This record gives sequence, C-alpha cells and structure tokens, in this order.
Amino acid sequence: MVPVKGYTRAAFLGVYAYCVYHTVVNYLVDYAVCLGNSMTPLLNEDGDGDVVLVNIAAKRLGRIKQNDVVISRQPNCPDKIIGKRIIGMGGDRIRTGDDEIMRVPRGHVWLEGCHPTSYDSRHFGPVPYALIKGKVFFRVWPKFGPVK
Repeated sequence: MVPVKGYTRAAFLGVYAYCVYHTVVNYLVDYAVCLGNSMTPLLNEDGDGDVVLVNIAAKRLGRIKQNDVVISRQPNCPDKIIGKRIIGMGGDRIRTGDDEIMRVPRGHVWLEGCHPTSYDSRHFGPVPYALIKGKVFFRVWPKFGPVK
C-alpha cells in the first residue's frame, strides 16, 4: 500500500500543475486553430487548419497595433472566435468595403481578413478592443514559423 503522504503529494503536484497551466493559458500564451479561408494565403493555405500561438499578454500590455493578426470574438456572435488582421485602431480613418471613409471609434479596432470574401468588419463594423483575445505570433502546425 502507498502511504497517505504519497497521495497528498500527488494531489498537491496535480493542483500545482493545473495552476501553472491556468496562469499560462489565461495570462501569457494560448493556442488557436485557424479554419476557413478568410486569412488565406497567410493562414490555412491547404484548408486543413493552422495551429497558431496567441500572445495574450500583448493585449494586457497594450502592445497590439495596426497590421497585427489577432484572435477575437465576433461582435455579433460572441460564441464564435475569429482570426483577422487589424486594419485600423481607435481614432484611425479607414476605407471600408464600400470605398467610404470612416473613423474607427475609440476603444475599437477594424478587423479584416486577407481574403476578399472574408466575413469581417466590412460586414459587422468596428470591434470593441475588449473582444480581442491576443496577438497571433507563431504558427506551430503544419508549417513552423513566425506570423507577420
């Protein structure tokens, strides 16, 4: 029989491992699977999906800027997670899909996919900054390397 001390140690290590995992995934780095063609050719070229790393700390530290690829919740369907490029930050003037000039409201970003038929801010408008999860910075699968 294993002494009670062994179970206590194993339980402690399990709780400790979970706490480390929780901290990393919620405050530092997480992963996402990019499906669909909205970011083709940058991501998901072969249609099987790309696994990317997301820098969550970048949002908390205010290091998200124009032209970064981000993971965000879709404003008109918050259960859906999307990956898009930031075209404009709050206060910027951008050209919409209708060739209309628009100022992005403070506290919002304008997101667009690389593909012309992408469902993005051209359809649902500016996205509140609070809906951004983080900045995509590295592709893990199927290709390996930084995302720019």
